[in-house]
Amino acid sequence: MIKVNKVDVTAHRVAWELAHGPLPPTPRVLGCPDNPACVRLDHLALAGKPAPALTPRPRARKGLGLVRQLRPRTWELRVTAGRWNDGRPRRLYRTVNADNETEATDALVIFVEEMNAAQHAESRELRDLSVDEAVERFLSEYLGEEKGRATKTIDDYRKLHRKWFSPTIGTRPVKRVDTAVMDQLFGDMRHAGLSASRLNQAKSLYVPFFRWAKRRGITTRNPMVDFEVPTSSYRSKERTPPEAEELSLLLSTAVEAVPDIAPLLVLGAVTGMRRGELVGVRRSGVAWTKNRITVDSAISESGRVKSTKTRRERTFHVDAETIAMLQRHCETQDEAARAAGIELSPDPFVFSLDADAARPFHQTRGGTQKPPRHREETTGDHRVGGRSPPPAPLPATSPSRWKEWPCASRRHVPGRDRRAAGTQ
Repeated sequence: MIKVNKVDVTAHRVAWELAHGPLPPTPRVLGCPDNPACVRLDHLALAGKPAPALTPRPRARKGLGLVRQLRPRTWELRVTAGRWNDGRPRRLYRTVNADNETEATDALVIFVEEMNAAQHAESRELRDLSVDEAVERFLSEYLGEEKGRATKTIDDYRKLHRKWFSPTIGTRPVKRVDTAVMDQLFGDMRHAGLSASRLNQAKSLYVPFFRWAKRRGITTRNPMVDFEVPTSSYRSKERTPPEAEELSLLLSTAVEAVPDIAPLLVLGAVTGMRRGELVGVRRSGVAWTKNRITVDSAISESGRVKSTKTRRERTFHVDAETIAMLQRHCETQDEAARAAGIELSPDPFVFSLDADAARPFHQTRGGTQKPPRHREETTGDHRVGGRSPPPAPLPATSPSRWKEWPCASRRHVPGRDRRAAGTQ
């Protein structure tokens, strides 16, 4: 009610009289039936006359989407693109910054075009995957099963994600990750002093990851498009390799301190083999009369047999003294097998602590294999609960024989000149 000239009058009557002139005191002005407070002229009617039909609000053309202002300069865009696998409409949202509704509408047009051309997820569960869940699927299903990447490569990617990216974006939906977030995370790695190779490793993970996620509809945009790795502030420290005399002394000491692994260290110094290749050498790969060792596989940190790093067969030519050392080492293996009453495997590993040499040096049924510090600790009855004892370890090479090793002589320095040895 409004007081006009000291008389209470309805707001509907005042609006009508302002538009159409004074009314007699008898007729009543009726308001909008859906909203009694409405005073729009086209919604008012006199008592006894039919109310005017409400003009329906024009609807946007199907597929154009809607624009809604959340706060000043912030707008929400909504697009409906098909239906989920449960039959419900598939509604997609995006938040943009715009000064007015016209700019927001222009952004909506671009959003609609992107959604019409994008590949959408079949279910809302797939669309709402977190970064941690999606990365694990990418590593196990795509890289592991479809691409057949090495287990170590996948594990390295997983460790990198958990340390540098998961704490910040791990629980965030993939669709909410944008370019600014990825730039910040890579910047944090740079400020932490990580090397360029580590930054490139992270890029090698997330560039294909977001492509994979976009193809499956987990996200509609790829924040790694045109991404450039920041310049690393890491400066590697120069490492000076040991001199010939120092290397000879180290290997000679290894013969006395750790005789079980001394042959492996000597062969590594002579040939420059990688760690996985060293423990993966089999007797069939040693050409005893030609002083040559062929490597076509390697052992991963988890103990699995894999291809070499270059995925090619590698051949190493070694000197006669090193071949003689390996022959003495294999004779020791044979003696241990005979003493334990065990036959060697058909193609035994050169370096193994099992009596049958069926497994490489660092692989055991329970984890990482380490040589015992004192041989007497491995003796005695190991039968527990009726089970067979563990494989008998190799007897240690007597330290008194260390002078027979090629590294013990100062005149012979392993790996002094690989070109002379013909290393390939």
